Amino acid sequence: MERPPLPGSPKVNPTSSFSFVDSEMSLKSIDQVREKLNYETGVAEYCHHNLMKTEKELVDLNSEANEAFYCANKQKTKANTSRERITFLILNCSRSVGAILSRMSIFGRGNVEIGGTQQGL
Repeated sequence: MERPPLPGSPKVNPTSSFSFVDSEMSLKSIDQVREKLNYETGVAEYCHHNLMKTEKELVDLNSEANEAFYCANKQKTKANTSRERITFLILNCSRSVGAILSRMSIFGRGNVEIGGTQQGL
């Protein structure tokens, strides 16, 4: 049988993946190649399985982190809303007290007791 041309030589058939098979290759070596290929395939499948398992764990952890972030944001928003509500209530209370004091001064009361102390108007 004629030996195949060297790679890069103009006679190489680029569409063929095997341009030459040694006819003297024994069945034993073919079986060894098949066993090695099966072993390599098993290793690749095992690695792929572990990769998919790890990817699922990462997705789950990411989901938990997103949920924690969402809850923290929700609490922050609630705290900000409460702070704004308290500020609003304090301002309204101050206005109401101011309005009450001004009405009292209209009616001629000179002193108003606030918190146990006398306040002059």
